[in-house]
Amino acid sequence: MTLVLASPLNSFVHSIYSRFSERLKPFETKTRLAEDRPFDPDEAEIAIFGMGRVGTGAYDDMRRRHGEVVIGVDFDEETVKTHLEAGRKVLLGDPTDHDFWVNARQGGEKIRMVLLTLPEYTANMTAVAQLTEMKFTGSIAATAKFDDEIEELKEAGVQAVFNLYAEAGYGFAEHVCQRLDDKCRFDHGEN
Repeated sequence: MTLVLASPLNSFVHSIYSRFSERLKPFETKTRLAEDRPFDPDEAEIAIFGMGRVGTGAYDDMRRRHGEVVIGVDFDEETVKTHLEAGRKVLLGDPTDHDFWVNARQGGEKIRMVLLTLPEYTANMTAVAQLTEMKFTGSIAATAKFDDEIEELKEAGVQAVFNLYAEAGYGFAEHVCQRLDDKCRFDHGEN
């Protein structure tokens, strides 16, 4: 019975918390959790949320293109630790968490571009809603798996959406042709 009652509430958990967060503050403990620390991107101008395979690839490519102005954010402590050991600048944080964005307001003024590579569409949408709420003026890009998700992300304010399934084939072919440059050139002359 509780599952049936809780199910609709789970869809709105972040907006409910956002509405009542100030009233709940007196009940918080004084000790901060690692993920509740203020977001300090240092000199970063590009933030990548979700440091799985797609996020890691995006991080490495953006760092190659733009240098040390890239930072990653992930909610999993082990993932963050692995990336730090690999020499990447990655912070612990959950972009679906209202408190994360409250803390981000205090340290994220330099961020000009956000890439959302979160594994779940709803997580990307929640992060976009949080960015909109904090009046983020930079560019937002996100990943999606289905066409309807692309449209909804664009309607929510995302400027660039990468369809993981549709564009993976193109990306694979592009990668092959870059690696095998001369082998991708075929003579299509008449026989």
